[in-house]
Amino acid sequence: MRWGEGWREIMIRFHASDDRVLAIRYCLDGRRVAIASGPSVTWTGLAFWDLGTAVQLVQNELPQRVLAVSHDLSLLVIRDANSRLRILDPFTLKRRFFQPQSRRSFASAHFEPNSSRLFAFAYFSEAPHIRSLVFDYGDGSEVVDDWCDQPYAFSVFRFDGRIIAFLTFDGVEVREWETNRRIAKWPADELTTDMMFTPDGAAMALWHQDYVQLWDIATSTQRFALVGHQGMV
Repeated sequence: MRWGEGWREIMIRFHASDDRVLAIRYCLDGRRVAIASGPSVTWTGLAFWDLGTAVQLVQNELPQRVLAVSHDLSLLVIRDANSRLRILDPFTLKRRFFQPQSRRSFASAHFEPNSSRLFAFAYFSEAPHIRSLVFDYGDGSEVVDDWCDQPYAFSVFRFDGRIIAFLTFDGVEVREWETNRRIAKWPADELTTDMMFTPDGAAMALWHQDYVQLWDIATSTQRFALVGHQGMV
């Protein structure tokens, strides 16, 4: 469903999957949405929908986890069975461009708008626990660098790639990509299942087991919660 003014009015509703919806990513024009669904954190279904007509544009079944979809929905990056990133066409699932060679436990990725760069984060059991990858799929160059020592459950980039949010063991941290400076932090519980930035990048929505919270990044305060859904959001 899509929310209207004030995030409280339902503008459109459609049935996306019989499985658990694991993540939703909107195209920047607000007209299309990519929905990943499946029985576990390994995403098994990736569908693209037209939000104006509630028509499904394409449906793909994927054996591996999807980490990112480009803003124009022209590229897809997955983590394969060998822990490598693979850049694919989301409609045909054929490989595109150069492929990263680093083999890590990648947890999140982001296509930088209007460039050929892919940002990704990997988790290591030894410190520093979080390391970053910048990969240029145009020329095949890649740089791996240390990021921070704190373990995290999952992370998500803002639409422009300049800000990233982590769900850690004691809450949500929001950091600048270029400087690694923390700009916001607030508590979150272990039932948080997903999170995403609002279209303007000023707030974050957190999915919980049976409700959704909207948090303001500038003040690290909760704006409101949508309560009442029965079952996994």
